[in-house]
Amino acid sequence: MANNVYNISLLTPAQTQQMRSDAAECVDLTHKCQLDNANLSICSDAQGCWKQKLIAPFEAAQRNRYDIRQPCHSDFPLCNNFSDIHAYLDSPRVREMLLVDSELGPWLEINKDVFETFVTDGDWSMSYDTYIADLLNDGLRVLIYAGDADLMCNWIGNRAWTELYHQEPQMHHTFSPGTTTRNHHTLTTCGMIDEPLDASRPTTDEEM
Repeated sequence: MANNVYNISLLTPAQTQQMRSDAAECVDLTHKCQLDNANLSICSDAQGCWKQKLIAPFEAAQRNRYDIRQPCHSDFPLCNNFSDIHAYLDSPRVREMLLVDSELGPWLEINKDVFETFVTDGDWSMSYDTYIADLLNDGLRVLIYAGDADLMCNWIGNRAWTELYHQEPQMHHTFSPGTTTRNHHTLTTCGMIDEPLDASRPTTDEEM
C-alpha cells in the first residue's frame, strides 16, 4: 500500500526502509505463534509487533483506513463515517433476518471489550487457514471482499491465498473464482457490487 495506484503518499522513504527491516522480526514472531497457538504470550508479542511497527506508521498518515483516497475524519470512529452502515444494520428487517435479540442495543462499529480480547489473545497472529477447505467442502458460499484502497483488509494477501487455493486440485470443484478488473488491478472475484446500500429497500433472502 505504500506504493499505490492513487499516488497517495502514506510513508516516507525512511519509514518504508525501517518497516522492511522490522517485518522480519514480526514474521518470525508470527511463525512462532502459529507453531504454538497455546502460547498467548508469544502470540501477543507478535500482534504487538505488527501493530506498533507495521500498522502505526500507516495510521500516522491520517488517511481514511477504509479508503485511502479520503482523509481521516477525526470526528468519526476509525476515521470513517459509518452512518449508512448503521442505518442498514439497525434496520428492523436486517435485525430480524440476523436474529438479533430485541434486548440488544444498536450496532457498533467497534466494541472495545471484544477488541481488547482479540488483542490479549494475540488473535491477529494465529492461523485459521486450515478451516477454509472445510467450509468450502461443506458447500458454504464464501465472499472474499477487499478493495485496493483499503488499509483495514489486505487485498494483496487475499488475492494471493485465493489464487493459491484455486490452484489446489482438490479445491477446483468448490473454489472457482472469476476474474475482473477493478480499480486498475486484476482481482480474483466472484462478483462486484457498485450500488450503495439502501436501508429502506426490502432485502430478499438471497441478498442476505
